[in-house]
Amino acid sequence: MELGFVAAGILNKIAFLSNRDHWLPPGFLEDFSKLRSRIYLIRALLVDEEEKRVYKLCNQDWLNRLEDELEDVDDLVAEFDAEILRRSGG
Repeated sequence: MELGFVAAGILNKIAFLSNRDHWLPPGFLEDFSKLRSRIYLIRALLVDEEEKRVYKLCNQDWLNRLEDELEDVDDLVAEFDAEILRRSGG
């Protein structure tokens, strides 16, 4: 979520600048407010996308593990089937 951290850093820097109002140009605070709203929205979207990405990675990991387990079960069934054939003389 590096972009989310970048957005947070930008917000912190702008907030720091806005606290130094003795040298701010006219209209800065209004522009800052609009910019801050946009950055919060971008950050929220980035966090949402990061959560989706993590969820997908977790699901993929879980599916990979499940596939491995099913392959092991398939091998076990094949061994069991082979043993039955061997014992029955087939």
